[in-house]
Amino acid sequence: MKVWFKDKSWYIKAYCRIKQDYRIFIIARIKDIKILEEHFERELPKETSTNYKMKMISLELEIKKEMSYRVYDEFEKENSDFIIKVEFPENDWVYGYILSFGEHIKVISPEYAKNIIREKLKTVIRIPVIEEEK
Repeated sequence: MKVWFKDKSWYIKAYCRIKQDYRIFIIARIKDIKILEEHFERELPKETSTNYKMKMISLELEIKKEMSYRVYDEFEKENSDFIIKVEFPENDWVYGYILSFGEHIKVISPEYAKNIIREKLKTVIRIPVIEEEK
């Protein structure tokens, strides 16, 4: 009925014959899939109130080749230089996700996202380092 990407995973909304109801499945967890010739006509279920519109951010990122395994896993590669154009919900998760690439990523656009990341890095730098006991 529906396929979407959220929090680094692909999901599918489908009718579950076992539960006799619509369910959400994480595609990566499906171990045995068969393509059947069956067809059916069903009305889409009404969306629940948990499906709300999020503010989205369109990012252009340059990711170094050392992170190519992540690019192959998480994005459809646009070209060999790993210039990625992607749209994510704009929230703290997306900025943490970008920062998880460390020095291997550069935000090309938008400019305000670069500024948000700069401010987050300044905050991290201000956090005192606790020395380990010897």
